[in-house]
Amino acid sequence: MDCRKLHRIAIALVLLSPLAQAGVYQWRDEQGRLHFSDKPPINDDSASLYATAEPESRSGVVEFQRVDFNLSEAAEQQVREGLNAILSLYTGTLGLDVRGDVSVKLSLIESKQEFDRWLSARTGEPVGGLVSGVYVTATKEVAVWNWASEERVVQTILHESSHVILAQLAPRAPSWIHEGMAQYVQMLQQRNNAIEIAPYPAAAARIRNWVEGGELVSLRSYLNLPEQRWREMAHNMDAIPYSIAWGMVYFMMSSPIGQQTLRRILHDMEKSGQWPTADAIDARYPGGLVKMDYDFFRWAQSEMTAHRY
Repeated sequence: MDCRKLHRIAIALVLLSPLAQAGVYQWRDEQGRLHFSDKPPINDDSASLYATAEPESRSGVVEFQRVDFNLSEAAEQQVREGLNAILSLYTGTLGLDVRGDVSVKLSLIESKQEFDRWLSARTGEPVGGLVSGVYVTATKEVAVWNWASEERVVQTILHESSHVILAQLAPRAPSWIHEGMAQYVQMLQQRNNAIEIAPYPAAAARIRNWVEGGELVSLRSYLNLPEQRWREMAHNMDAIPYSIAWGMVYFMMSSPIGQQTLRRILHDMEKSGQWPTADAIDARYPGGLVKMDYDFFRWAQSEMTAHRY
């Protein structure tokens, strides 16, 4: 899969981590070969592979496009409130501009087999690996299958939906910001009319282990990774791209200085059309990258408390 396709379609691997409303049809030709397409063939022997549910009345950001399994009432409410909270976090705390109608078209697919077919219909390629959820930025789609407990499924929905929302607000955001923010908001909970985001356990544990073993990479080295190299490492299941992405986002969202730096990075990126480089962040963080690396290391050693908004 080339870089452009990777930019359009991203797959969240389980680490613990115009098709939108078209029908998908299957039919056999005269030789008995099975075909799949988003358009029916000329003959009348085709059958719709996916019975797309009638879209519900919109309630905020999320639109349930296909429902093969039901979430509990509490979990569905958590999804609806969570997606609206993610949008508020991006537009309020980080000051990103809303570009038209920000939405997520969510499909809940019961089986892994049907989920793989859903994904293959959009990529044109076989599905490999253990995939719990996907997002397609071009069509604002998210699909998850019933792969784990309801709590984990909801986290997967929030994670993948973050990618779709951020792509609508900051289409030039690099992979580390996309993935870091997705891991950050997947832990979002609504508590007493406030948003609470706890540390992501798997990433927090890796970072703590790297600190204790003297193996925590410098932020300058991480930020100087070319985008293609970042993607290659992530594709090969290297823990560094994902975990440091989460760590940088959680670290920056832990203080007003960090939030201001991330906000400025995102705004600079949209104005210049360039990904944020190590030098750009060096110019934005008070004291530069040397101070940021020091603060990041101290944060990694400290107790990582939940954030409240």
